[in-house]
Amino acid sequence: MSENDLNIIGNVMLISTQEGVLSRGVRSRLKDSGIECCYIGCDDEAIDSFCEKTDVYIIVLNENIVGLRSCITSIKSIEDRMDKIVIVIGSKFEKAELRKAFPTLLVSVWYDKEVDLKGLVRYVDESLKRIALNEMGQKNKKKILIVDDDPSYSRMIRTWLKEDYHVALVTSGMQAIKYLLENGADLVFLDYDMPVTTGPQVFEMLRSEPGTESVPIVFLTGVGDKESVMHVMSLKPEGYILKTATRENLLDYVNDFFKKQMYTEPDLT
Repeated sequence: MSENDLNIIGNVMLISTQEGVLSRGVRSRLKDSGIECCYIGCDDEAIDSFCEKTDVYIIVLNENIVGLRSCITSIKSIEDRMDKIVIVIGSKFEKAELRKAFPTLLVSVWYDKEVDLKGLVRYVDESLKRIALNEMGQKNKKKILIVDDDPSYSRMIRTWLKEDYHVALVTSGMQAIKYLLENGADLVFLDYDMPVTTGPQVFEMLRSEPGTESVPIVFLTGVGDKESVMHVMSLKPEGYILKTATRENLLDYVNDFFKKQMYTEPDLT
């Protein structure tokens, strides 16, 4: 893919091992409806680079398993972007293979290869309009970023908070840094017990990175004994909250956090 191709990426990205008849048909129908759709193949670097600018992913599967597996890293990066619309076109066999490889991939809608392109275009158009309206409503809301490797827990927290706050989800420290540098946030909920790069390590990364060093961070932890809590707080985050907290407890915590910020006198030194 050329540099010019990268510059025209809009809200809709099409991923496939090859730009065949079906992929071209999808792009053509979308274009006829005034929706720009960029075919990006399985270019992992481009997918990752433009994930923040992409609202809708259309994945066209290929019965060639070798071809399907070549998209594994690409689809994995989408699996981590839990706030996107994901449309998959493929046979029952291909869908089963995709489900086997990515059990936590949140697919918005599945289509067979004999897809009704008119219906597909209508779904994409309605999704983009819904996203635009949602973004308009989110403009004055406080932004919360949840950093947790457990997609089901993150989605639950987003469901609890999304009525009052703009909530974004990522699954790793590097994604958190990238998101914060590009979008900022008023509060970060950080899982303390993440594998590979732990919560404390991510905390130190964020505190040492220009642009994220002052973002308020609250640890999410599954252990509430005194020794564990003291260890968490020794890192000097803005606070901590147990993962066993109820919806009401979490909302009260977040609301109180922002109220305190409103009435905290600025440091003029």
